[in-house]
Amino acid sequence: MQWVPGDGQPGITHWPEVYRKIRDAGKLIQIFSSQSEMGYKTLDVLSEQLGDARGIVMIADVNIDEKDDAMAFLNGYCA
Repeated sequence: MQWVPGDGQPGITHWPEVYRKIRDAGKLIQIFSSQSEMGYKTLDVLSEQLGDARGIVMIADVNIDEKDDAMAFLNGYCA
């Protein structure tokens, strides 16, 4: 399944009901950090909206200057 908000629509953090349906169907949610002005921290918003980050795959890149912050962020999602 592929779904994108489309031109002129609210960004990826404005569709929790769509992500909930996708996840409830047993599918994964793939997002890109470049789809949001929040970058990789978008994962925090989606996780909060859905109750956890289960089933969310985020493709992200960060500037090397942000490496330590990004690693700390990711460690917060490690079990």
